[in-house]
Amino acid sequence: MQRITKRDKNEYKPFIYQTRTGQSAWAPAMKEAGKRILSFNRSQIMALPAIRSVFGFAVPLVLGFVTHQIPIGVAIAAGASLLGTIGMTSASRVRKRILIYACIGFSFSAFVGSFIGNSPILCVLAAGIWGIGGGLMVALGQVAQLVGLECTLSMLLFTRFATDPLHAFLQALLTLIGAFWQTLLALIPLPLPGTQTERSSMAALYRDLADYAAKPADEVLGRNVRESLLKVQNVLAESKLKSRKEKLSAALLEAGERIRLCLLQLDQIQQLYRERNETRKQADAIKQVFQASSIMLGQIAHILEPQSPWLRLVPQHYIIKQALTRLRKQPSQIETVVDVQQPLNLAESIRDQLHYARKLARAWRSGQTASIKLITPEQPYLRLRDPLSTLKANLSFRSTAFRHAIRLGVTLALATALYRLIPLPLQRGYWIPLTTLLVLKPDWSTTLSRGFARALGTILGAVITTFVIAVTDPHPILHVIFLILFAYVAYALLYANYSSFSLMVTVMTVLMLAFVTPQPLDLALFRALDTAIGGTLAMLAYFIWPTWEYRQIPDNIADRLSCLNAYLIAVLKAIENPDAYNEVNLQKAQTETRLSRSNAETSVQRARNEPFPHTLNSAAIDGTLQAADNIAGSALILEGALLNKRFVQVCEELEPFRQRVDTALQEFVHAIKEQRSPAPLPSFKEELDTLERWRKVRHLTEEERAARYLLVTEIKHIIDNISIIHNLLSKRS
Repeated sequence: MQRITKRDKNEYKPFIYQTRTGQSAWAPAMKEAGKRILSFNRSQIMALPAIRSVFGFAVPLVLGFVTHQIPIGVAIAAGASLLGTIGMTSASRVRKRILIYACIGFSFSAFVGSFIGNSPILCVLAAGIWGIGGGLMVALGQVAQLVGLECTLSMLLFTRFATDPLHAFLQALLTLIGAFWQTLLALIPLPLPGTQTERSSMAALYRDLADYAAKPADEVLGRNVRESLLKVQNVLAESKLKSRKEKLSAALLEAGERIRLCLLQLDQIQQLYRERNETRKQADAIKQVFQASSIMLGQIAHILEPQSPWLRLVPQHYIIKQALTRLRKQPSQIETVVDVQQPLNLAESIRDQLHYARKLARAWRSGQTASIKLITPEQPYLRLRDPLSTLKANLSFRSTAFRHAIRLGVTLALATALYRLIPLPLQRGYWIPLTTLLVLKPDWSTTLSRGFARALGTILGAVITTFVIAVTDPHPILHVIFLILFAYVAYALLYANYSSFSLMVTVMTVLMLAFVTPQPLDLALFRALDTAIGGTLAMLAYFIWPTWEYRQIPDNIADRLSCLNAYLIAVLKAIENPDAYNEVNLQKAQTETRLSRSNAETSVQRARNEPFPHTLNSAAIDGTLQAADNIAGSALILEGALLNKRFVQVCEELEPFRQRVDTALQEFVHAIKEQRSPAPLPSFKEELDTLERWRKVRHLTEEERAARYLLVTEIKHIIDNISIIHNLLSKRS
């Protein structure tokens, strides 16, 4: 999070700091884009999972070479190469379904591309349609976005191999065989440590949390945590949470999210304490809590990571205990802008979650059982990240993902028309739409950084492929070996560094095409020219139809809380009086909630590195959105219980709590829009005591007792997260 300067204190803005006024904002933005090009996240290297993917790619290639059926081997390997990236990013239990969908999508796209390749008009139309469909997948997360990207890539690439319907079908069939071969490999559990997607991504999350706790002011480390959280959330998005491993994964994710929320709040308090001489000792005590948390988070990551059987990790429980002891010894009778008990409560919550997460990690590693505190909706479509519900909610021009999809579709159609309908002296013009597809992203910073990375990758790729083709020309077996090596590096660096990944993919594509069609050395110049044209089109598309988001962040987050409030209140009203349950109205409120969540998260992601004189209060933004997700999760659990008829009696005791929650969330919405601190949060103690007495009434059946316990548990969860939002939005200086 960016530190607040004296100028920022004159005007309170909970999410945006005007800290670059009077300076050129483009220079820092360009510098940040350069950092993204060169940034290398070691925790995201997938060296072991890449072995399986490259094996699936190499086998058909080698068999084609040995049997002198190289074109067939290349076609099968192409299908396997596209599926390789998907197999490394999906949870093992849901990998089968995702890969089958991807197989069908890739093969159908290849058939369409081959079939319409001789018709320029149809190619332009198909490019637009596939661009819209692929762009819309952004709303569903990383894996879906990758599937949409590669389906579009398959369609565009196979227009180069236009043929009659029969041969187009045969080409698509070969691609399907390769895709299913890779799917079969992806479903086989490997004995290698670190190849489980859930476990490796969870270890990376806790490693990034440890780095962030060591340096909470480092925005790069904060971004790494956000990206790791997103990856884990996407991996678990479609899990049914029935198996022990899935429940452990979900519980570890929930613990990690709670630890992050507490760290965000504690960092804000630490900043305020450091600004005053009389509270410097308290700030030092909080710093020790961060250091202890970093060590314990690193230990949890170490437990989840593959280890040598002779390496024994020495427990260090006393570290967090010492930090808490020092914090408790600080004087309580001091004048301060925050409740002196609040940092201690946050530190104790961090300690409890760390111990719980460590217990879960050890249970996962040893195969032993563990008490998992996890409640989820029984209906899969009520999950917070249900793909179909999210996709339906984003079919609107109000959706930032939908607007990006339209922009991508139009730009791809123009890029295809440029080389299909205009007689330009270009060879292999299909590199123009391919580059446009790979460069144009929902946010400005990624579009810029990927444009530079793609250009750099193409230039270096041209040099490397020229060298490789020249060296391996008389020795085809060397050609195969080089291709397999480049494929392995590409898979391993998929999420670690896009520049390196782009370079490897460029080399892979050219080397594979060299098996089928001649690749004279002068084509390197045309590829570089086509890449420059495609990248320029992507940049122009963003500047012609920009979606600058930093001004929209307060409204989008306020809309997120407003829609969440409407949905939560509708659920609570239905619990008060089950006969008044209206499925249509509740479904509409749920759809609006999903859309507002997608818009808010997309808006924040795009705004982080826009070229404008602003910086973002990442702690307030990330914490508010995470707490809102937690409240939404409780509402979805309660709606699931409603659908299962677990609440059948009128619950008048719930009305005071519902009214208090409605008032609190509406106050947050108004405070954000008016750029002020929210009013003091009233105590929920009286309402909670009433509900506790209602829960403990005698002569209840087991089902009634379980339903009341569920309701009170989720209400406590809602209250905790409302308090978190209030703390993050409140002005304390």
